[in-house]
Amino acid sequence: MNDQDAIYAMLTELISRTTERDQIVVADTPLNALGLDSLGLIEVIFELEERYNVDLPFNANEMAQNSHQATVGNIVDMVVRARAGVDSK
Repeated sequence: MNDQDAIYAMLTELISRTTERDQIVVADTPLNALGLDSLGLIEVIFELEERYNVDLPFNANEMAQNSHQATVGNIVDMVVRARAGVDSK
């Protein structure tokens, strides 16, 4: 399992735990389709930051406004880039 797959698996687990339901999540699943409210999404982001010891360029207001466009893959990409030390903005 490569780094991206491991992050994806962790994110899927976090989403299922936060929403308290099993989720079928693929990279292009829109965040607004997951049943996460804004607080739940922030909790997921904080847990990813803690787990991977990174700071993610996450703006809750921007993500909420663009939640129909933001996807699970976007979050995975943010973590991968942050771990690689690449500016993802």
